[in-house]
Amino acid sequence: MVVKHCAWGDCRSDNRYSFKENMQGVDFVKFPSKHTDVDRCKKWVKACGRANFTLDKVTRDTYICTKHFYSGNGTFKYPDPVPYGITGPEMEHFVFKNKKRRGPLPRTTAGRFIQTETEELVSEPKQKQNPTALHDHNMYTSHVKDCGSGDGLKVGVASDTSSVQTSMESEMELLTLETDTLEIEITTDENNTMHDVHNGRVMTDMAVQTDLTFNDLKDCTDQDLQGGSLSRTIFVKNVTKDDTSCKFYTGVTLATLMLIFDVIRSKAERMRYWQGSARDLPDAPNGNKRGPVRVLSSFEEFLLTLVRIRRGLDVEVLADIFAISCSSISRIFITWINLLQLELKFLIQWPTRDQICLKLPKVFKCFPRTRAVIDCTEFFIQRPSLPSSQRVTWSSYKHHNTVKLLVSISPSGSFTFISKLWAGSASDKKIVEESGFLNNLEYGDDIMADRGFMISGALALKGCTLNIPPFTCGKQLSSRATTKTRRIARARIHVERAIGDLKSFKILQGIIPLKIKPYLDHIVCICTALCNLNNRRVK
Repeated sequence: MVVKHCAWGDCRSDNRYSFKENMQGVDFVKFPSKHTDVDRCKKWVKACGRANFTLDKVTRDTYICTKHFYSGNGTFKYPDPVPYGITGPEMEHFVFKNKKRRGPLPRTTAGRFIQTETEELVSEPKQKQNPTALHDHNMYTSHVKDCGSGDGLKVGVASDTSSVQTSMESEMELLTLETDTLEIEITTDENNTMHDVHNGRVMTDMAVQTDLTFNDLKDCTDQDLQGGSLSRTIFVKNVTKDDTSCKFYTGVTLATLMLIFDVIRSKAERMRYWQGSARDLPDAPNGNKRGPVRVLSSFEEFLLTLVRIRRGLDVEVLADIFAISCSSISRIFITWINLLQLELKFLIQWPTRDQICLKLPKVFKCFPRTRAVIDCTEFFIQRPSLPSSQRVTWSSYKHHNTVKLLVSISPSGSFTFISKLWAGSASDKKIVEESGFLNNLEYGDDIMADRGFMISGALALKGCTLNIPPFTCGKQLSSRATTKTRRIARARIHVERAIGDLKSFKILQGIIPLKIKPYLDHIVCICTALCNLNNRRVK
């Protein structure tokens, strides 16, 4: 998360302390670009009133908090901050001078405009044009056929009665001059819906209510946002309807979700929350956990973690949904990642030969001694800042900075082994030899892999064999070699399906930021364990 400081005067606002009372409801507005909007940027620098603060020190991470904007916002109506050290009379002059006028509404097609809340002001002109028009309707549509110069009747939403009267007087003069070319039609219904009879288009009140500002949003009470009411409506309630919704948000069925939570419930109630890598606080003397009081329930925190893993939502999005701070979301997520990795890693087990032979799929009938099918996959990561790290993580195959993972599946399609994440430049042979995979093999096992795994020598030391497609060596394959290649491809394709299921978790897609790299191994382990809880891939 980007650390945001306020550059205005001697203000000490900092988004890292958003939990404090003086930071409640405070947001940060970014400085205008000094390259594209230099005049406005200079104006903001001058408003800050700091001696050594110049235009050269403005970066893309320079902000002013909303405490220093008139009415507490930096929105359309008052876009510039209040100058530092301003007095009362100067404040009135500043507000009057810097209030930005609101422009007219955009028109949908040439010669068609929308007007609201002006029915009483134009009732008399409308009676002359259309005596049968109803007076209790609050909107009308003006259709301009052709006004010669091409400029249509410009009608906008007025914020007060005086401005509406001034605007309508000028527009009525234009109406009287162009009575032969104007045609006004009024059509409304019981639902306060306005119909365009010429094009058959329907527009409701929501299409014209454009004067909503930040101050209007403050009318929402704090009670509506407390206690995670949004989280219960979006996730908990809807997830329990059917397995389709539950699997969409979490990656597992509803029964599996509740089973996992029942297993870890007791430990979740007693766990100590992550407070930073450099902090290790002991428990309180009375036996309670140190740290803030839990805002969400254990199940909501568990659901939050799975939703972020499955759907890849940002911390800011989850903070808005669950009505808590971004720092709380990060603390909850990291804590639960460590807990789930410890509790679910037992689901990735190396099976015995008897277990494999008991449920050997038909596609492996030609390879009855197959113990595992292995392959490597890569995940894109953000480019490191150090050149040495860039070189180590660069993948010549993907042409990107990546981390590499070795996976092994049983003939039935379940994950039986995953390695730690390696740098993208590491070879498949090195990962197999140093990841600990060979320690699981027994004499006589057969390992199926792709042509790139040149590990026959390492397997021979364990008394195992390597089953890969034959090489052409510049010649055409014989009929026997072609048949073997086809059979291996039919059996080996299931490891690609398993990797596809693993990458269906959105957090592993795209470019993974380096800020989650310290616990990326735990995330991959959890995703793999959740994949094993689904149905068999090979039958």
